[in-house]
Amino acid sequence: MTLWWWLAGCGAGDPMAVVDAQLWRVAEDPAPFPPAPVDVTCDPAGLTFEVFGPEPSLEVWTDACPWATAEQPSLVAVRRGRRLFLRLWHEPLSAPEPSEAVIGLAFGSTVIETWTVPIPSPGAAVLGEWEAPETWPAGTPVRFHVRNHGNNAYNLLEITTGGPWSEE
Repeated sequence: MTLWWWLAGCGAGDPMAVVDAQLWRVAEDPAPFPPAPVDVTCDPAGLTFEVFGPEPSLEVWTDACPWATAEQPSLVAVRRGRRLFLRLWHEPLSAPEPSEAVIGLAFGSTVIETWTVPIPSPGAAVLGEWEAPETWPAGTPVRFHVRNHGNNAYNLLEITTGGPWSEE
């Protein structure tokens, strides 16, 4: 159980990992996210497994992969109305000129959320919590997307599902 869920009191049902940090791969088809421009390439070495503090994570190095969509099949079913939670960390973001980073999460063809982060920006946690808008069976493609200008690093620490949604 993650500290977040313990503090939030997720209600009935312990959180379950939806993904495994070691199973991420570069998506052959990034949909529903846009494909990279033809002059931008992603070296798969820019998507790596890393132990970040005590936690396993997907690390995205944008100097090697500035426009990446990583994917893997979900480990568990996610039922409509259940909580989805994402936690990631980005290092201080810099670039030769001010810009923006875009981060996104999708299940199948459904984009759950996209975030825009200004560059430059100090290191920060990005947290997302949603009510699952539909039911996805185990094996549904989960896609994590990062577009970034500059040499930066992102660590995806957690995508979990658990207790019923409530507005507590």
